[in-house]
Amino acid sequence: MTKNAMKRINLLLLSTLLCATNSYAAETPRVFVDMPQRVCWYQGQEYSEGSLIKQFDWIFICASRHENEENGNLIWVKIDNEGNRIDKPKRVNVRIN
Repeated sequence: MTKNAMKRINLLLLSTLLCATNSYAAETPRVFVDMPQRVCWYQGQEYSEGSLIKQFDWIFICASRHENEENGNLIWVKIDNEGNRIDKPKRVNVRIN
């Protein structure tokens, strides 16, 4: 075989390989992952922010763990009859040496 014939064969093989690779890439499924949703869980069900449940004469609302966070974790927070949060009292650690 001549040098020109070898170049043509190599070029043909390379173009065939590139075409096969491109067609395979077009056929592979693309997977898109959604961002995790912010939800509260109760008895195996998801509840969105603002959902209310009643348990043991208390009303709970699905709300942000911290009031000043817009995209933090959601938790069940106790509320009073007017809809105000009843947060747990903050612990104060006193250290005596």
